[in-house]
Amino acid sequence: MLEVTGKEKVTFRHMWLRNTTATNGGVVAVTDGTLVLDDVLATDGDASAAGGIIYASGGSAISLINDSSVYRGNTTNGDGGAIALFASTLEVDDGNIGVSSNNGFSTAGGSGGGIYAADSTLRLNESQSRIIWNQSGNLGGGIYASDSNVTIDGGEISNNVTTFSGGGIYIEGDSSLTLTDATMQENSAPIQQTNGGGGAIQ
Repeated sequence: MLEVTGKEKVTFRHMWLRNTTATNGGVVAVTDGTLVLDDVLATDGDASAAGGIIYASGGSAISLINDSSVYRGNTTNGDGGAIALFASTLEVDDGNIGVSSNNGFSTAGGSGGGIYAADSTLRLNESQSRIIWNQSGNLGGGIYASDSNVTIDGGEISNNVTTFSGGGIYIEGDSSLTLTDATMQENSAPIQQTNGGGGAIQ
């Protein structure tokens, strides 16, 4: 597992980061730092607490650019199957949280199969950016956001699954959600549970 701390800025370019485990951030943990993934695959991470692939806290900034992809993360009991954000920012420009069903899901035992955001900012830009093929055991198959600002400007949120509410996106608390020219399809949440549902947004 890699760590970025204390105002450091780290850029990974043309790499494959994979097959690591940690308590937080199965592949990379960022605390008060900046991480740029430029044409990078970050896969197959396992975190026991939060952020199967990436964990960011303390005002960190994460950027995914040039077709970088984050997928097949796992948090058995925690939140953020692929990425967990706590008081941090994630910007996705031509990047992917998930690739295809053949490449496997990112899975959170808790909330946010793709992304878990608390007191954070998430921006998904460009038509090529995607949050797809993620699943959660609680809320928000694609994205879970609490007291966070989420902006989807173009891009795709699809084929995400939750066992309770918000197949694509689950928003709560003092959060804002802005969708512009976004594609949302084939996200699912069960409708038989009390207070469950919201296949696309809850």
